[in-house]
Amino acid sequence: MLIRQGVLKKTQLDMRFDRIQGISTEQSLLYRLLGLVTVRFTTAGAAGDEGHLPAVTPEFVAGLRERVDAKPASQAAASGGGAEVLLKLAGGEVIRIGLTDPRVVQLALLGAALMPAFGNAFEETYERAADFATRSLAVLADLGPLLGVVTVVALFLGIVLLFLLGSVLVAFLRYHDFELRQEGSVFRASSGLLTRKDVTVEVGKVQQVTVRQGLVMGWMQRHRLQALPASGGPADGEMSDDAQKLVVPMACARTVESLRERVFGNEGRHVSVLPRDNRFAPVSPYAIWPPVLWVGVVPAVVASALATTMLGSGGLACLGWVVIVGLLAFQRWRRRGYLHDDDVLVCRSGFLGYRVEAALFRKVQQVSVSQSPLQRRKDLAGLHVHLATGSVTLGYIDCATAKRLRDYILYRAASSRLAWH
Repeated sequence: MLIRQGVLKKTQLDMRFDRIQGISTEQSLLYRLLGLVTVRFTTAGAAGDEGHLPAVTPEFVAGLRERVDAKPASQAAASGGGAEVLLKLAGGEVIRIGLTDPRVVQLALLGAALMPAFGNAFEETYERAADFATRSLAVLADLGPLLGVVTVVALFLGIVLLFLLGSVLVAFLRYHDFELRQEGSVFRASSGLLTRKDVTVEVGKVQQVTVRQGLVMGWMQRHRLQALPASGGPADGEMSDDAQKLVVPMACARTVESLRERVFGNEGRHVSVLPRDNRFAPVSPYAIWPPVLWVGVVPAVVASALATTMLGSGGLACLGWVVIVGLLAFQRWRRRGYLHDDDVLVCRSGFLGYRVEAALFRKVQQVSVSQSPLQRRKDLAGLHVHLATGSVTLGYIDCATAKRLRDYILYRAASSRLAWH
């Protein structure tokens, strides 16, 4: 495929059909009225969209997809035909997407942290509220400072509610009428209220499956799944472009496992990508030591020494920071774990929530084993698995286990006759 564009500066882009990882379309409200779409292409090694064509007809896109997805007769027969709807999200699920967006909690915490900076504004608000209460209802005058506390709390809750409403609105704009279907060997997801987006990913070109479950999602027993094709961008992508990957914003455990089976096929039958699966093996507890030492003990000792010179024995309270860091490090260690069979490696991490990453051994690009001084002393090691979508690190496991996994993964990657992309 040859794409030319430009007036003063002319560019020309050549792409082989078999290198295209996915085709996605975007249709704004104006394009809907005109019957046009914008089509984007992603290829292996590209951090973003490799190329795009604005204002083309849906018929042109359909013909282009047929050319890109063309296979030999034997492969076409094996992949099957027809479209199967895998998931449709109703309005209640879209509301859950908005309520579980981690950015809402982050903004709320940021607002709480910035509240002291606006102390004057809160004080003025309190004075005005108290004056109004005194003039309107004499009874409220007896509340005194309590009224100020109630005002601040109500203001904070109002800000949180505003964030939630905004998040739900954004969720409806992005995921209204979300539908995921499989057409032969292709996953296709479409959604959007004003701007309709359609993402297509070849099943065989998926490099990595990532499942997330935040704290609120855990209460709702829901998960967020991403199927990542080869790309030069990072796999961790809350801020990355969703057009580069297949995103299922809300799914139950059964749907997640069904999608995992469809992506990996006959491979990885003995693993799970559900974060609460009890088969995950924990990493060594020594993983708690480095953050406690460098983030907890060292800063606490320095702060305690400085505070003691100014405040006396009261400065020793800074040592309590070590306990806080220790509890946080322990919580992160509890979330870490790994699981594998003969075909797939699954790594779990997180703090309040979970993040699970699964990848086929035969699609790994590079594997390395590293040891820090502490790890060498305890005969532990870290396993670093590099994919076309980024890297996955499994730290603080037995050194012999890490080396065996490295050698076996490299063997499976070198001996496989299937295409990695």
